[in-house]
Amino acid sequence: MNTETVTIADTTESIKAFRIFALKAALSLEAKGMRHSRGFSAYATVKRELNLKGDRMSVLRQLETIVEAMLDKRGQVKA
Repeated sequence: MNTETVTIADTTESIKAFRIFALKAALSLEAKGMRHSRGFSAYATVKRELNLKGDRMSVLRQLETIVEAMLDKRGQVKA
């Protein structure tokens, strides 16, 4: 039995949403001590693009609130 689900991001809005979800996942890993091998950190990217303030954990909590609001708006089930 195949239980895989495929999601296609084919609109500008869905691509932006997927990017926010990916940044949240990356920031969550950074908060646990992992780092990118090069380039900007997810923390720096989120702060710059979403104009959030605070330390790593504070920014992660703010981003989680934004993601929850996005999911509620789209009528998705919270994970």
